[in-house]
Amino acid sequence: MACDLVKAAIPATSLPPELLGRIFEEHIQLCKDDWDHEASPEPQPPSCYSQIGPYTWIRATHVCRYWRDVALANPLLWSHIVLANRPDCIETLLERSQQVPLSVQSYTSPCAADACLAPARSLRLVLAHLPRIRTLTLAIKWWVFLDIADTLHAPAPALARLTLATPSGLPDAAYMQPELRAPAGPLRHLALRAFAFPWAAPAPFRGLHTLRVARAPAHRPDAPQVLAALAHMPALRALALDDVFYPSPPGAPLPHPPPHHARVRLPRLAALALAGDALACAALLQGLSIPATARLALGYHRTTAPADLARALAGARAAFTREADADTHQAGLEESRVAPREIAVGGLRCRVERCPTAYACYLWRAPRDAGGQAGAGAFDDADLVVRIPHHPAHREVLLRELPVRVVGGGEGA
Repeated sequence: MACDLVKAAIPATSLPPELLGRIFEEHIQLCKDDWDHEASPEPQPPSCYSQIGPYTWIRATHVCRYWRDVALANPLLWSHIVLANRPDCIETLLERSQQVPLSVQSYTSPCAADACLAPARSLRLVLAHLPRIRTLTLAIKWWVFLDIADTLHAPAPALARLTLATPSGLPDAAYMQPELRAPAGPLRHLALRAFAFPWAAPAPFRGLHTLRVARAPAHRPDAPQVLAALAHMPALRALALDDVFYPSPPGAPLPHPPPHHARVRLPRLAALALAGDALACAALLQGLSIPATARLALGYHRTTAPADLARALAGARAAFTREADADTHQAGLEESRVAPREIAVGGLRCRVERCPTAYACYLWRAPRDAGGQAGAGAFDDADLVVRIPHHPAHREVLLRELPVRVVGGGEGA
């Protein structure tokens, strides 16, 4: 009795349940941040497992009986499920989370003893609760995906964010394509790495705000197929496609841009990132109608022929000026500038700005400090201003094929 009175007098054991619950939530987030940070290095010996696992936060709930009771009565604390290879633990978490929405992610263990285990059983247990999963992040091998693919066909009315990737980020031997039953409810964010996006069946993804696809498997689309799918996603705010097209043959011509009425409109797009084959990315860009305020990043790492890079850069430049002209005409002369656009071409980074009377473009190999920033107003009389680091082949072709004015074109530029 005396012991209970002493414990009741300790401030930590007399906190209101609501406040203690908030403290637990903050502690869980701190532990999660530490685990996410520690999960990336090389696998560590089993002795480290208890120090950096995803559920180390549970030890704090054992400080006293009151803390334990508060934790068990709060289903939100148990709603973030990391798929470790403990099906019994997963069942307990599902029970304690009651009916609140779930956040689920796979677990790449930093422990060497667990590095190759696939939590297929745990994953199936969780996917049986797919109707209440809000966020699903999986890094799984192809045989695990095939084992749970039928489960993913079930309705997912709460699913708002889906991320699928292979552990290595590289495509597996099997063709993996997620199939969601239309409509896909409130799905707003989709990220696929080494998984194929169903470009031919985009209807379930009409409400997407963010789409990121990287390192597509063997079955790849062409630019017209991607444009046709994007026409079903007018709500997109961010689009990132990295290495999703087949490489174009050297010297292939850049397709003619479609007329304005035939371009795919993405009126809410704020960020567009295209990387991979230069000509395919340029063809896609030419087929889009996006706001002049959208931020663009183009990386042509799959194209090394200087002439192909020059044609792709010319197409990108034409798209920039076309979109800015159209938006400026619609908005009136009051709008004198749009957001900077950045391109990466053959290792160069290019910044394009819309100025009151012209377009200014600056290329550099690495971001400049504040003292190295060039004002767009200094180049208002130029159609395109290019700063090219020492790169003889690309420099020669760009100077020959583009109407540029070189500023500080030496090695230190």
